[in-house]
Amino acid sequence: MNPARRFVIWFFLITTIASLCYLGLFRLQHGSPVKAEWWVKHIYDYKQNLAASMASPKAILLAGSSGLFGFDSPLFEKKTGLKTVNLSVHAGLDSRFFYHQLEQVLGKGDVVVMPLEYEHYTTEPAQTHWFVSNMLAWGNDIFVDKLSVPEYLEFVSRVPPSRLWEGLAAMNLPRKQLDSRVVRKEVLEANRKGPARFNGYSHTSLNLQGDIQVRSRPLQYGIDMVRKVAVEEGHPFIEMPSEISHSFLDNYRNIQDLAQDREATIMLAWPVSIRNHQFDFKLKETRERFVAFNALLESHDIKVQCDPVLFNLHAAFFYDNRYHLNALGGQLRTHNLAECMNAYLDGKTAQPYDFDSSLIKRQQQEAQLLKKRTPRKTEKGAS
Repeated sequence: MNPARRFVIWFFLITTIASLCYLGLFRLQHGSPVKAEWWVKHIYDYKQNLAASMASPKAILLAGSSGLFGFDSPLFEKKTGLKTVNLSVHAGLDSRFFYHQLEQVLGKGDVVVMPLEYEHYTTEPAQTHWFVSNMLAWGNDIFVDKLSVPEYLEFVSRVPPSRLWEGLAAMNLPRKQLDSRVVRKEVLEANRKGPARFNGYSHTSLNLQGDIQVRSRPLQYGIDMVRKVAVEEGHPFIEMPSEISHSFLDNYRNIQDLAQDREATIMLAWPVSIRNHQFDFKLKETRERFVAFNALLESHDIKVQCDPVLFNLHAAFFYDNRYHLNALGGQLRTHNLAECMNAYLDGKTAQPYDFDSSLIKRQQQEAQLLKKRTPRKTEKGAS
């Protein structure tokens, strides 16, 4: 045999065997109890099981952690007449994940309200260390196994070898994931004497419908984070010029198709944002930037409902970052979101925007709620 041909054959065989061994080891360490945000998985399990047990029609709130914090499902239920579940978990889980969540629980007549963080519209999914570590630790059945062969191979190719060895080394360590029945039992116990107190980033901070409502004063880091955005550095929320993420467009179309097949309704809504010198609807620059961004979305036939001014709130309504509302902010946000959904289902929309009238309405709402505010002690265990 020609030596060059022999070399090619042996090279191909060795490369194939090495690749198959690598894939086998990669698969073997799925679910290893490595360092990951297991609280996200526990919250996910509780919410998905709750939603799956609820009859349709129901209302579903779905976003990142801006939906997990600062939403009041019982209030939303009261104002809309629909049983409500909050499926929001973490902004690190992108729109691909939203589809998988809805695929398991969406039923006929359901209304999905999606007040997505602004970044969801413009950011392409990235294989961040956070995302990779968490999906390999606890996302096997809910994400990794749902990838096509090309998607899975791409996922594997973007995982650093160090993460593979970390997973293999941790295989015999004690299990960190709680059984879903244990999670449910602990949530029920936390709510036995009324809505759960904030116990840090944990499933034991959830109320029965999947909300985290913080009624306590934040720890110093939270105060510093809010001050940094609201007073010191600011945050623009919308960067222009910008492009809409191709991945978001594809995933959102898939969600729309799923909703159509299940005879359900999808409503995108504007998210909460902390008012600051870079994002304040009193400012001409903010209005112009928002109008341009909204026009960009509409050019892709993406229509976002509700009035953004009513969700651009004072720092007093936030807990520990630019998207996490406290319980008082959650009441205000839920009231306006419920009004918006009711109007949307009645065939009304908030456009064209009347920024000046909305500013007056928001000022009145904020002033009324802040009068009721009473200082509370910082809860132990907050994190």
